[in-house]
Amino acid sequence: MDAKVYEEKRNRLIETLDEILGIEELRDETRVEIQKIRDKSLENNFEIVLVGEFQGGKSTTFNAICDGREISPRGAMIKTSACKISACNLADPDAEEYAQTVWKDERELLLGMIKLIEPYLRKAQPDRFGHATQEQMIRHIELYEMMMYGDDSIITGQEVKPLDIHNPDDLELIRNSLSEQWKIYKKDPKNYEQEDLDVLYISSLIAHFVNSPVITGLRKTDRMSVYEVGKLVTFPMDWTARWQTGMAEVFQPEEIAFVFLANVLCFIHSPNLARLGCVITDCPGLFASPWDTEVAQKSMLDADAILYLFGGLKTLNQGDIRALNEIRKVKMEHKLVYTINVMGNLRNIRNNILPENVSKLSSLGFKLSESDIHLYHALLGLCSRNGIPIKEGILDKHSADRFVKLAQTIDEGYGNSAEEVWVTLSDQLIGNIDIKESIERLDLNNVKKVAERSGIDDLFDGIEQTVIKKKAHSILISQGGERASAALSLLEGDLKHKEEVAKQTEAEFEEDVVKAREELERFQERASEIILKLKEPILATPLAENFENTVVLSNVSQIAESATEAIVNNLLSFDATFHRLWGRILATLTSTQCASLKEELEPLLEESIESTIEPATEGWFQTIKEGESDIYNATIGALVRSISQDLGNDWKKIVDDINNVDSLTLLGGLELSLPTGKFSDNDEFLDKLNTTSLTADVNAGSAIHFAGNVAGFVIGTVVMGVSVIVLSFMPIWMPVIAVMLPGLIAASAAGVSVSELIKKGATSQIKANIEDGLRTGFNEPDAKNRLRMASLSFVFPMQEVFVNHFHDLLKNQLILFEKRVEESKLLFLEKEQVRREISIKANELRVNKISPSKSKVDVFINDVLNVLVEKRVGGQ
Repeated sequence: MDAKVYEEKRNRLIETLDEILGIEELRDETRVEIQKIRDKSLENNFEIVLVGEFQGGKSTTFNAICDGREISPRGAMIKTSACKISACNLADPDAEEYAQTVWKDERELLLGMIKLIEPYLRKAQPDRFGHATQEQMIRHIELYEMMMYGDDSIITGQEVKPLDIHNPDDLELIRNSLSEQWKIYKKDPKNYEQEDLDVLYISSLIAHFVNSPVITGLRKTDRMSVYEVGKLVTFPMDWTARWQTGMAEVFQPEEIAFVFLANVLCFIHSPNLARLGCVITDCPGLFASPWDTEVAQKSMLDADAILYLFGGLKTLNQGDIRALNEIRKVKMEHKLVYTINVMGNLRNIRNNILPENVSKLSSLGFKLSESDIHLYHALLGLCSRNGIPIKEGILDKHSADRFVKLAQTIDEGYGNSAEEVWVTLSDQLIGNIDIKESIERLDLNNVKKVAERSGIDDLFDGIEQTVIKKKAHSILISQGGERASAALSLLEGDLKHKEEVAKQTEAEFEEDVVKAREELERFQERASEIILKLKEPILATPLAENFENTVVLSNVSQIAESATEAIVNNLLSFDATFHRLWGRILATLTSTQCASLKEELEPLLEESIESTIEPATEGWFQTIKEGESDIYNATIGALVRSISQDLGNDWKKIVDDINNVDSLTLLGGLELSLPTGKFSDNDEFLDKLNTTSLTADVNAGSAIHFAGNVAGFVIGTVVMGVSVIVLSFMPIWMPVIAVMLPGLIAASAAGVSVSELIKKGATSQIKANIEDGLRTGFNEPDAKNRLRMASLSFVFPMQEVFVNHFHDLLKNQLILFEKRVEESKLLFLEKEQVRREISIKANELRVNKISPSKSKVDVFINDVLNVLVEKRVGGQ
C-alpha cells in the first residue's frame, strides 16, 4: 500500500463513518463510539524524526516538509541543541496558527551541562558529590525497596543534596565550574573538542541568564504565535563571532531564549503535513550532552520513521557511526530511512561515497544495499517547496527574509528579493550537482524541475511507505473498520432482538433467556480454559533470554566504554589529580586506599550501566509494542493470535445457531473484539500496559530503577569482594607510566598536560580490563539468577495484560447480555400494539440503515486486508 492508496482508504473510511453519524436514529452510545473512531482516524499522526550529523541538512529538510516555511533554525554553527522542534498540520483552515512551548525544568537545564561540570563538583565538594551519580547530582532519586520474586534485596544508595540552579551558592558553584572549563579552553583552544565547546557555550548562557527577568517571564508562556516562537528558536547569525569577542554577557536574553526551551510544537497550515497527518520533528544536536542524548533517544523511540541524513561531501564519519550506534542501542534500526544529502558532485556520490557508505555500514552490522539509500538535495528540496509560495506572495515574511539572509551568507550577490534568490540559488545548485540545465525564472515548470532534481518526492514516498506499512493495519483495520463494525454489530443485534421480543409472550421470552444464558456461559467456560494457556510461566523464558542477550550482555562493550570515559575523565581532570594518583601507585596499596578508590569508581560504573541499559531497555520494549520483535511475535504474540482464532471459531458456531434458532437472538452482536497479539493494534492494550508495574520501570522513562538494580548486583560481584575492576585497574598504570615516563617528563617541561598523555596511553587497556570484569561479573551465578528474575519481571506483565484483556472482554460480554435482557423486560410493560410499532421501527432501522452500513464497513475491511496481503505477497 503506497501513500496515495492509504490516503484514499482513510478518506473512504472517514466518509463511511460520516454517513453512519448522519443516521438520525443512531443511539447515543453508538454515535459516541463512531465519533471516537472517526476522530482517532484523523488524529493518528505519523511522526518522522530527522537525525544526522552536524550541518547535514536536517533543519533544511524540516523546513522543506513544512512547505518551505523557515521554522527550524538552520545555518547555526553549533552541534548541541537549542530545543526539539516539531510541526503538524492545523486541520481547521480558519484557525490561527500557533506554537505550544515547553520550557526546560531545573533538572533538564542541569542535565545539559552536568557532564562538563561533574569533575569540578566532585573536587570542590567531595563530601557532597564525591560518590554521587550524575542523576543524583541534579535530581533527588527516591530510594525504595524493589522486591523481586522471592528476593528481599534492597537497592540502597547515599542520599545526595542535588544542585539547585536557583540557589545562589549552587549557582556560584556552577559558574566556577564553567570558569575552570573556560581556562582549559583558552589555554589550548585547538585541542578542545568542538562538541564540548558547544556545550560550554550553552551552559554559560544558562548560568548567566537563568535568573533574568526576561527569561523568567518567557518561561511562564506556553503558547505563542509561530512567528514569535520562530524568533526565539533562531540562532544569532553571528553566533561564533560573538563568542570570539566576549562571554555570555555579549548576548541579550531575547537572543538566547532557545537554550531554555525544551520543545516546541508548531501548528501550521501545511498541505504537505496534512497529506498523511504527519508530524515532523527536528531532533536536537547529536548527543553532545546528556540532555541531547536523552531527548534524541526519546524522540527516536516515539517516532514512526527515522530519517537519517548523511552529508554528501564525504563518506560517513565517526559522528555518523556514533549516532547510528545510538539508534541501534535503543533497538530502533528498523525505523531507519537512509539518505545522502547531495551537497557535492552527483557522479562522485554515486560512484564513490554511496558504495563506501554501504560498505562501512555493512561491516558494522547494518543490513542495507545501495538501493536503500536515497540521494536527495536538501536545499533544492526546500526550493521545490517554497517556490510557489514565493511566486504567489503567500510565504510569510519571516520565512522569506530568512531565506534571503541565509542565501546571502553563501553568496552576497544573490539579490535582495526572495524570488531573485530562488532563481539564482536553484540555478547554481542544479549546476553544482552536474546537471546541464538552467533555471532562468520562477514558474511552475521550473519548480517541478527543481523538485525532480532534488529527489524530495522519491524520498518521502519511501518514508511514507515505511510508515504506512507499520500503521495502516492499526489505523484502518484494528482501530478503524473493526471497531466500527463491532459497534454496528452490537446495535444490529439489539434491533433484531427487539423485533423478536414483540412476537413473544413474556413466558416465552424468559425461556429464551435461560437458553441463551446457558449457551453464553458454556462459551465463556471454554474461553476461560483456553486463556489459561497464556499464564504458563515457561512462555516467558525465550523473551526473558532475549532481553538478557540484547539489552544487557550485548551492551557490555558499550558499558565498558562509557565507564572508561567516566573513570579517566574523573581521575585525570587535573594534573594535580594525576599526582595524587601517582603517589598512590608508588606507595604500597593499603586496604584503606583500595576501599577509597573503590568508592570513587563504584558510582561511575553504576552510572555507565544505567545510562546504557536504560535506553536499551526502553528500545527493546518499544519493538515489542510496535510488533517488531521476532521473539515476542513467535511466543506471546503467536499464542494470543492462536487463542483469538480459537475463540473466534467457537463464537462463529454460536452465530450459525443464532441465525437458525430464534431463541438465541439475545446473543446477536455480542462477539468479542479479539486481539491480534500486537500492542500497537489497540490503544486499549497500551493503556492497560501503562497501568501495570512495568510502567514504573520502562514507559515513564524510569527504567533507571531496573538498570540500577542490575548495576547493583554486578558491581557487587565485580567491584566489591574480589575487586575485579579496581584492583586490576591499578597495575595498568605501572607499565604504561614506565613506558611513557621519558615522554611525560619532556611533556611537562613543554607545558603539555600530563593527564592528557596518560588518558591517551591507558584508555584502551582500562576499557579491556573493565569489559573482562563485567563479563566475569554477569556470568557469576548470583548475577545470572538476579538478571533472570529481573528479565522475567518485564515479561510476565505482558502476558498478564492479555490475560486480563481477554477476561475483560468476557466480562463485558456478560454485562451487555444482561443489559439487553433488562431492556427487553421493559418492553413487556408496553401494550402489544406499542411493542409491534417498536418492532417495525427496529426492523426498518436495522434493514435499511444499520445492516447496509455494517456491510459497507465490512467490505471496506476486506478491501484493505486484500491490499495489505497483496503487498506482502509481492514482497513489499
